[in-house]
Amino acid sequence: MQRVMIKDFKDGKISHANVFCMLVDVTQKETRTGSSFIIFTITDGKDEVAARMWDMKRSDFPYEPGNIICVSLDSQMYNGALNFIASSVRAVGPYDGVKEEDFIPSAPIPAQEMYDYIYDTFCSLQNESLKNIGTAIYEDYKEKLLIWPAAQKMHHNIRAGLLYHMYRMLLSAEAAVKAYPEVDAEMVKAGVALHDVGKLEEMTATNLGFGEYTADGTLFGHLYLGMRMIERYGEKLDADEKTVKHLMHIIASHHGKREFGAIQLPQTTEAYIVSELDMLDAQLYIYEKADEELGSGEFTRDHFKF
Repeated sequence: MQRVMIKDFKDGKISHANVFCMLVDVTQKETRTGSSFIIFTITDGKDEVAARMWDMKRSDFPYEPGNIICVSLDSQMYNGALNFIASSVRAVGPYDGVKEEDFIPSAPIPAQEMYDYIYDTFCSLQNESLKNIGTAIYEDYKEKLLIWPAAQKMHHNIRAGLLYHMYRMLLSAEAAVKAYPEVDAEMVKAGVALHDVGKLEEMTATNLGFGEYTADGTLFGHLYLGMRMIERYGEKLDADEKTVKHLMHIIASHHGKREFGAIQLPQTTEAYIVSELDMLDAQLYIYEKADEELGSGEFTRDHFKF
C-alpha cells in the first residue's frame, strides 16, 4: 500500500490520514487557560511540518527525536495557513514495512562521492598552502562532513547538506573560473569548499543530520568560527600568510552584505565570486524545494522572489 505523504495534505488531496514519519523535535507549550500541549515536528523524508497535540505534556509523550512513529493527522485552514493537529501517535513496528532510512532527508548524491570529489580537488591544487589546509581540514572533519546539515532551517537542512552545498558550489566555480580566466581559480575553488567550514563548530548534529546550535555557534556564528579554523590550520601547517588572509577574507565576506551577516564586504574578485555562488546555490535550493510543491501551471508565492 502506498504511503500517505505530507504533500498529499498540502495538495488538498486529503485532510485526515495516518502518516508514517520521523520525529524531529518536540516542544511543550501552554494555552491561555494554562492547559499544556505539545508541538512536534515530523518529516516523511521529503517534507517537514509541525503538528499540535492538545492536552499533552512533554513528560507524558514517550517519543524522542529520531523515533519512527505513526501519527493520526488532521489538517485544517486557519488564518490562511494549513495547520496540522495530531489526535494519536504510536510506535512503528516491523509489520508496518517502513525503514528508518525512508525518513531521513538526505542529499541526492552519496556523501562519500561528494567528499571524494572535493578532496581530490584539493589534492590537485598547485598552491601548497591551499592544498595543505584543505586536505587537513577535510581529513580531520571527515566524519562530520559526511552527515552535517548546512543549517538547522532554511537551505540544505538535510543529512550531508553542508557537503552538498559546497559540492554544488564547486561545480559552479569550475565553470565560472573558465569564463573569467583572470581570477585566481585555485583560490575560488578552495574558497567555495571551505567557506562554510565554521558550521562544523557552529552546530552539532545527530547521525540523522538534524542540527542544533552550539554555544560558540550562538555567540560567534560560523563566519568567525570558520576564519578562526583557517587561521589555526594555517599556523599549524606553516602556510603562506597572504594565502591564509585571503582565504579568511573570503569566509568573512561570503554573505555578501552586512545585513546578511557578512563581517566584511567582498574586497577581491575571488571573494565576490564565492559570495555570489553561495547566494545562488542557497536561493536555487529554496526554489527547488518550492517547485516540488507546485502543480502544473502553478507559480511560487511572492516570498520566493529575489
